[in-house]
Amino acid sequence: MLAAGAAPAVAQEPLPLWRAAAQAGLLFGAAGGPEVFTEAAISALHQRHSRLFVHENAMKLPALRPEADKPNYTHAEALLSYAEKNGMLSQGTALVWNDDLPAWLKGRSSQEVARLLDAHLEATCAKFYGRFHSYGVVNEPIFPLHHKPNGYRDGPFYAALGEDYIFRAFKRVAAVDPTTKLFLNEAWCEQEDAPGMKGLGPQVRAHLLTLIDKMLDRGLKLDAVGLEAHLHSTQRWDPEAFSRFLEELSKRKLKIWITELDVDDQRFARELTKRDLQVADLTTEFLRVALANKDVEMVVTWGLSDKTSFLRDPAVAKARARDFPARPLPFDDEAREKPMARALRAGFLAAPARA
Repeated sequence: MLAAGAAPAVAQEPLPLWRAAAQAGLLFGAAGGPEVFTEAAISALHQRHSRLFVHENAMKLPALRPEADKPNYTHAEALLSYAEKNGMLSQGTALVWNDDLPAWLKGRSSQEVARLLDAHLEATCAKFYGRFHSYGVVNEPIFPLHHKPNGYRDGPFYAALGEDYIFRAFKRVAAVDPTTKLFLNEAWCEQEDAPGMKGLGPQVRAHLLTLIDKMLDRGLKLDAVGLEAHLHSTQRWDPEAFSRFLEELSKRKLKIWITELDVDDQRFARELTKRDLQVADLTTEFLRVALANKDVEMVVTWGLSDKTSFLRDPAVAKARARDFPARPLPFDDEAREKPMARALRAGFLAAPARA
């Protein structure tokens, strides 16, 4: 019973994730797409919890150029305007990637690939001049399973230009839009193994450092290195090895961005409550290591609601070892907060302050 004159307690809403991150000098954001126009609850999540809207697919080559010489900026423009209207910065990712390519690129000569690469970067960056916080200029350049020199990922850009496609892309984007931050994005760095290849992570880290050194030696604009952090219930990771890798990036005076954080839960418990806690525990462990390095200044989750995760795509889901829907993100299908969201908030609040 309340004492006379006492006001009833009012339950406080949990601190928005972006605000918890900001207390440590971190920028928190999330990837999204057209669902922000059709799913009111998911749009509300972005507006409440994120201050960086990452264009999950809209800035990739197939979306921007469904035809070789006829760019289509409609989707990207709509999402950019959405972010601007709602007080969020925007990040355009995977401008150049030797994967997820439009059909029209197949069979082109090396000279034609080079021409199309230049034209695409020049037109895109001129179109959106000054409106993006950052561009992921080259995505996942390293993939040792392709058995190319220096561990490079194969594909039309590499086949046409060798490693120079990377340097060419960064130089071109910086020349067209010097106002936007540029980063190199890579997968696998936070883990030791991958399906079909033991020791993949150490190889990727070593090759990536070599590539970064070449870029810095050439004086290219490189503001940050993006580490995807698609964490896995099935794959081994070594916190000390990852911490040492972060220190190597810091030695090169580079900022570090966690760009695609989620947790593939397929080998965790079938029981939902326990599985959600296991996802949160792995998130907590990862953030403890990553945020101990003060050059880590951004954390992005690859979506906010499980409902929109790429792990729910039919082709991806079909390949999963378990038959339950993935729950890799901070909020569930109904946009309710999960233990992973609490792990993110606690990790941000516990992180040492950035300068």
